[in-house]
Amino acid sequence: MAPFVRVSSFLVLASFRALASTLTEYRWNAAGPLSAQARTQCLDPFSPATEGILSKELWTYPLRCVSSKQSPAGESKPAYCLFTSAPLRGYSGISIITTPEIAADAFSSDALKDSYDFWRWEERVSNLGPIWDAQGPSYAVKDIPGKGKGVVARRDIRIGEVFMLDYPVILAHRGLLDSLGPDYRQKFFPAAIEQLPETAREKVMALARISADKSNYAEDILTTNACGVFLGGTESHVGLFPEVSRINHACNASAFFRFSQRTFTMEVIAYRDIQEGEEISINCKFRRPVF
Repeated sequence: MAPFVRVSSFLVLASFRALASTLTEYRWNAAGPLSAQARTQCLDPFSPATEGILSKELWTYPLRCVSSKQSPAGESKPAYCLFTSAPLRGYSGISIITTPEIAADAFSSDALKDSYDFWRWEERVSNLGPIWDAQGPSYAVKDIPGKGKGVVARRDIRIGEVFMLDYPVILAHRGLLDSLGPDYRQKFFPAAIEQLPETAREKVMALARISADKSNYAEDILTTNACGVFLGGTESHVGLFPEVSRINHACNASAFFRFSQRTFTMEVIAYRDIQEGEEISINCKFRRPVF
């Protein structure tokens, strides 16, 4: 039996090495699963846990809140607040205009913390921008004639490959946008930008704009560049992602995106094979919100 065991062990080892070689040769950053946030119960908007999210110790700047709603005891509560955490993930930051309940939900799910996991698709959460492989970075932002800035592939990108990661610098609840009107937008949007760290603020200010009206610059930047996302499960928000905003529109797009509520990470994925030197595009019908 001993010789048979030795031969079997050798064959198993050889097979494992062959498999590892194959994986090394053909593995790429394929789109992984988005894990839904686990919930055991709904958040009570008037519970002590939710009220704790309003503590000034959790945020970089004093909270700015508008409107109110009545608790079961008849108390008045903030409906929407501006929450800023800066820096975040070492160099960036984020301003979130949303309800205390959703802010508490994001905070408890670790979306506002640095993320790392053993599994390869989640390791990418630590790296903003282009995904690298043995051939180098996946893309570069370049000047495109007639379009301003655009994203161009620096190497071949395979269908299904995640080639860009981005984090939001601003998230805003659609309820605030739809129900409270332009006066509140002009109050909150500039503050959301101004409270970001300098590096993030410069990226935001460098984004494209539609209007020449500089007095309304913050809303102009968001209107031109923001994506629609969901927080708190099904609550509609708009998000500003500096890297994703550089991708131009095309009806026959070469890429699409998806957003993880658990990590606040936006993945951009190749819809088809993209050749080196080709401009990358997404369909803005699925990206841009209308205020």
